[in-house]
Amino acid sequence: MYPSKFLSLCICFTAFAGSGFGQTGYRAQLKQAEDIYHDGKYTKAALTYRVAFTTYPDSIKAMDIYRSARAWALGGKTDSAMIQLNTAVQIYKFNKYGMLMADADFVSLHRQEGWESLTVETNKNMKAAYTPLQRELQQIKDDDQRYRRQAKDIVKTKDTIELKKLERQIFAADSMNLVKVRNILDTRGWPAYSEIGDLYAALFLVIQHADLNIQIKYLPMIREAQKKNDIDPESVAMLEDRVAVGQGRKQLYGSQLEYDPKSRAYIVSPIADEAHVNERRAKAGMIPLEEYLKQMGVNYSPVK
Repeated sequence: MYPSKFLSLCICFTAFAGSGFGQTGYRAQLKQAEDIYHDGKYTKAALTYRVAFTTYPDSIKAMDIYRSARAWALGGKTDSAMIQLNTAVQIYKFNKYGMLMADADFVSLHRQEGWESLTVETNKNMKAAYTPLQRELQQIKDDDQRYRRQAKDIVKTKDTIELKKLERQIFAADSMNLVKVRNILDTRGWPAYSEIGDLYAALFLVIQHADLNIQIKYLPMIREAQKKNDIDPESVAMLEDRVAVGQGRKQLYGSQLEYDPKSRAYIVSPIADEAHVNERRAKAGMIPLEEYLKQMGVNYSPVK
């Protein structure tokens, strides 16, 4: 049986990346495309992205185009993938250089004409758009998620050798990232949103993946950051839950799962005042627990 500790690391990433605000209109179509992508129907996912872009042209973001390029690439449509990537870089100024270079979905493009110039332009965009701190945080985030992106597909194969290798890579990246994040937080505190934007996620992910004593140490700082709107309340709620479960207490928001050896499946860790969990989740900007768990593939019946 594959160790539950490793899968919990992967779930943590999935929960953070998959959570979001209102899933309507454009965002709902993107969510549909992502679900199709994760089902391995890559060309269908790419076409679903195309419908979203055509229907809501004013809502398109660089990362949306980037994700559609992933689908085209894995669907074997390398020309379409290159067109999408060039659109993301040239028009929407995609600047996540570390992510692009580490993304296994684009291996098939590395020998394509134009790939090298594409990476050079992405690097230029990053340098033009980011401050030194933002560049560091982007690299931290890329390193945090690089191997976790591979987890879902490798877990399906049940290849224990590859799983153990991936586990070592994740823990090595986490250790190096934690040194960097602690240096940032201990020397300057939690950066303002106006300074780093959504890259606060890099700090959060590293703390979320760290040991309990690290989470406890920085939780008060993160609570204060949320009061100043420098981090979203959903992230704070997830960390509150993780610390509570780590200390043997019941969680408040139902974000943490645990492996049940009897059913050989993941279940929700105990929740305090479970009948009102969705009220607390709503205040933190989280979707209802039953919807969240459905996305995670966990069976759950709401307590009334």
